[in-house]
Amino acid sequence: MHKIRKDSHIHVALNKQIEYPDKKNGLEKYEFPHLAFPSADFNKINTETEFMGKKLNIPLMITAITGGTDAGKKINKNLARACQKTGVALGLGSQRILFTYPEVVDTFYVRDEGPDIFLLGNIGIHHLREFGIEACKKIVMDIKADGLAVYLNPLHEISQEKGNPEYGGLQEILKDFCAEFPFPVVIKETGNGISFDTARKLKDIKISAIDTAGAGGTSCIIMEYYLQTGNLRKNILKPFFNWGISTAESLLEVRQVFPSLPVIASGGIRNGVECAMAISLGADLAGMALPFVKPATVSADEVEEKLVEIIEQFKIAMFCAGAKNIQELKKIPLIKRS
Repeated sequence: MHKIRKDSHIHVALNKQIEYPDKKNGLEKYEFPHLAFPSADFNKINTETEFMGKKLNIPLMITAITGGTDAGKKINKNLARACQKTGVALGLGSQRILFTYPEVVDTFYVRDEGPDIFLLGNIGIHHLREFGIEACKKIVMDIKADGLAVYLNPLHEISQEKGNPEYGGLQEILKDFCAEFPFPVVIKETGNGISFDTARKLKDIKISAIDTAGAGGTSCIIMEYYLQTGNLRKNILKPFFNWGISTAESLLEVRQVFPSLPVIASGGIRNGVECAMAISLGADLAGMALPFVKPATVSADEVEEKLVEIIEQFKIAMFCAGAKNIQELKKIPLIKRS
């Protein structure tokens, strides 16, 4: 069942319109001030950064997509190979399947293709209660990840026929888990965003970073809509197609609670200019997933070509905004469009 769902998600992502129909990522409300007289040469723009102790060539992460099947294995291997060549971070798809089918661990193992990349494993917050700390440690160690993303997804859970929307008591479970877990923990959403109030609930928990995974990009609700066989469930889900807090707003609200905690801004970011805007708005990394799904089904070269495109856009934005490095980019105030 898990394997069928994994491949079904990829099929839907490749063949259906799964992005928010109306809501955007929020970055359309901002723009860079254009600097007609830059003070540095373009070829001297430095995009290097450090994230959670690891050096990256650019503050960019390909966020969770898939794993668990042969198709997922091909995608993950191609992503890792391209990330290794370009110095980009990588987050894997949900590893929930490993608790039931540990033999498919090779579909998540990409250290052979990306020995130097920053790599995040991925499980849901419910799995902490369901499987415990030792099982979670094992899935991180088996793939040699640098940390573990733990996702919050109440709307996504309730949209699934066999989802688990029971969130009572999970805040304390997460707190205890993070206090004992020997690897960095990154809290993320799955496309509906993390609000100020949610961030406050995480304030006293030993987390290492937050991924906004805001509204405006891929909608898990729309993906589940296409997987439904009955009209009743489809009709129930329709009003939630635009539910969520935009990536830009989520980033600003998380920053109010966590002024210095590493933050990944993801959700509907589609080009290098938006990546650069996210950094200026307060993110440490920008995250993207959907733009790499189709290339990753083809080859690592296709993924690399898409990454090079985004990296070049990012550098051009830095150059024309007057930032010679990431530290300067973070200090450039964006203009709020009227």
